[in-house]
Amino acid sequence: MTETTCDATYPAKWYSDAALTTEVGSSAVFTTPVLTATTDYYVACVKDATCKSLGLKVTVNVTQKPVAGTPSVTQATCNVAGTAANDDAKIDISGITNGSNYSIDGGATVAFTGGAINLTNLPNPSATKVYTIKIWDTDANCFTEVTATLEPKVCTPNCINPTVGTPVATQATCNPAGTATNNDAKIDINGISNATVYAYTTDGSTPAFSGATAVSGGVVNLTAIANPASAVTYKFRFFNGSADCFTNVEVVLNPKTCIPTCTPPTAVTAGSDSPVNEGSTINLTSSSTGGTSYSWTGPNSFASTSQNPTIVSATMAMAGTYTVTILSSSTCTATATTAVMITPTCTPPTAVTASSNSPVAEGGTLNLTSTSTGGTSYAWSGPNSF
Repeated sequence: MTETTCDATYPAKWYSDAALTTEVGSSAVFTTPVLTATTDYYVACVKDATCKSLGLKVTVNVTQKPVAGTPSVTQATCNVAGTAANDDAKIDISGITNGSNYSIDGGATVAFTGGAINLTNLPNPSATKVYTIKIWDTDANCFTEVTATLEPKVCTPNCINPTVGTPVATQATCNPAGTATNNDAKIDINGISNATVYAYTTDGSTPAFSGATAVSGGVVNLTAIANPASAVTYKFRFFNGSADCFTNVEVVLNPKTCIPTCTPPTAVTAGSDSPVNEGSTINLTSSSTGGTSYSWTGPNSFASTSQNPTIVSATMAMAGTYTVTILSSSTCTATATTAVMITPTCTPPTAVTASSNSPVAEGGTLNLTSTSTGGTSYAWSGPNSF
């Protein structure tokens, strides 16, 4: 504020009371402190404490800036399918005093009442959006600004997870000879619902939505699968319209091992030249129809792969049952057995004598005597069945 009528003899002084007792300024120009309400000041031309003019009242009218509460920001909602956001975001500002008008981001003036501003049906932003709201009463230069940050709403489609039956893996079959597998393994999955496409992997990775195969008729049938060298895990993922709505199932396909068809030898026989004297040679024989190889086992840890093996220098330990196994393939066999008896080597007693007390009178006793070298037992025979 500026006073222009006082001079150097009677300079201007400013007071806060009509009695001019409380001085607040001593120059023609007076700057008030920060005021929050209308305030009266008094200016006078003053030579000294006893010589001064009447005080002139100057009223400073103060218009208070608006006060507003913290904005409440509500994101947009999503549509029922969860595929997009609605344009229904809103910003609410309450507790406003000393305000009756506002503008948004420097736009048009909008009047409001009731101490509240309600911004509705705001579009869902693609990125963070900051709204600047300017609030004032009658003087647009006396205002308060508040900011409100609206974040974009990210909608996720509502997911109904697919229902999938238990996968069934069927091994490959073998060819008629049993020497190799056919490429006819298969995997069947039934009872599929709420699935539009599916994908699978066999390397342990996660099946991807991109490039997935359509599901038809509620079933998936993988056929003509090659026989694996080792067990393979098939990881399936069934999707319902989007990559983030899915159900996982797994199944293991095991390798098929084929065994050649077996036709065992027929007319299998085993024989020997038993009985065999101790120290002589044992001759074993075998025959068959369809046999290709032979394997003998027997007493005293005997083993041979000859069809008709011989054993020289027979001992008593070699007596017993000999078994021959005849093969027509690596897994197809037939067996036969033969018993071998060993006759011990004979060394007869020497110096053998027989004598009696003959002649003997009728009714007397006949005494028979014998001697030998090497004899161990004796057997007599004679007249009258003796």
